[in-house]
Amino acid sequence: MTYQINFKNCLLLVLLSVLFSCTSNTKQETDEKVLTYEDSVPLSPPKASATEAKLTTVEQIQNAYGAITAAHESGKLDSTSFKYNCNGEKSGTVTYFSQNGDLKMIVHSYAEYDHNEMKDRYYIKDGSAFFAHRWSLSWSFDSGPEGATKDKITEERIYLADGKSIKCLEKKYEIRLHAGINPNPAEVANKELNCENVKPIDKSYRLLAKYWKAPAPNCLEK
Repeated sequence: MTYQINFKNCLLLVLLSVLFSCTSNTKQETDEKVLTYEDSVPLSPPKASATEAKLTTVEQIQNAYGAITAAHESGKLDSTSFKYNCNGEKSGTVTYFSQNGDLKMIVHSYAEYDHNEMKDRYYIKDGSAFFAHRWSLSWSFDSGPEGATKDKITEERIYLADGKSIKCLEKKYEIRLHAGINPNPAEVANKELNCENVKPIDKSYRLLAKYWKAPAPNCLEK
């Protein structure tokens, strides 16, 4: 009788040992799977690439402007251009600069009648202008030696984010060579303007952009 009780006790101990071992293994496998899954999840979402990043600050716009300027100066941009003439009243040249099929910059040099010259530069990312530099010269005869002239120059720098002007600068200066007045434009201070009072660039930019891969017009629309 004692033998039977001991045998049953031993059998019970064996069954409990096997059950505990299975439960422990199952928990260990589950823990390993959880750890493996957690390790595969990134701690933060990937950052947008440089080509996808939007330009939202003046500093970002300046960096993008600098990159295009450096590529242009080093001859890395492809170019194509056309000339137009509007019955002698307005004439000019439009030049497009691109890289790997992406339009990077448009330069529009033009004159209206005899006393006005302009040059507009538009810097482009993802099909939108993010910076514009507008330069205009108006000249007139000046007092002094025969043929003396006075050039009045205005420069505008416009920073854009999401199609809206976020910072607008202006500088004005005169050149009177006969009087020894020839300031260095880089040394002339900029004046910050209220962008609401600055002529928008959207219409003029889109007018130029639409002719990049289209037949050139004889006269550029206003």
